[in-house]
Amino acid sequence: MSSITKRIGLIVTSAALGCSHATRSPTPAPHPSPRSASAEEQTTPANPRRAIAKLAMGDAVIAVYARGDDRVEVGSSASNGSVLLAFAPTDVEQWATIVAKLLKSPVRSSRRGADLDRATLTEPGVAAGAITLSRRVTGRRVRYSLFFANRNFGGFAVSITKADANVLVTTLRNAAAAATATSPATSDTTMQRDTTR
Repeated sequence: MSSITKRIGLIVTSAALGCSHATRSPTPAPHPSPRSASAEEQTTPANPRRAIAKLAMGDAVIAVYARGDDRVEVGSSASNGSVLLAFAPTDVEQWATIVAKLLKSPVRSSRRGADLDRATLTEPGVAAGAITLSRRVTGRRVRYSLFFANRNFGGFAVSITKADANVLVTTLRNAAAAATATSPATSDTTMQRDTTR
């Protein structure tokens, strides 16, 4: 007997058994399979994420994304740690403006120890992470660094160049614009601002 014949035989036997007990307990109707619904949920995420850039700075790799829930996501991984942060686009834009001005400002040699300038971008919320860009001037030496703070009062530092800092500013600005355009909650507000100028 072939495998097809065996399968048909099992189906017939099951049907016959079901008919013999039909008077006592009718067979309930099968429930519709939830397979199609779950597959649709998997293929249509609630908050789509668009990759903006992956940057190599110092010994760190920094990945920047624009999310559909009006957030800019920044992930950084280095030899001394890793972190994943999410920022509001308006905060990103304000931070980028401050850092751009800092990078353009002239560097004066320091004769009294070290001069330190900092600009910090913080996640919304009480328990928040942050990115801090620092420029330290010691004598005629200028050093730039990023500090990535996690939500557990820890973090790690990465040494970068001025060119790296400029690239990061541009990348985060692009991500903020993309996140605002993608988010349905803020797209109307953004359009209203543009039309009233």
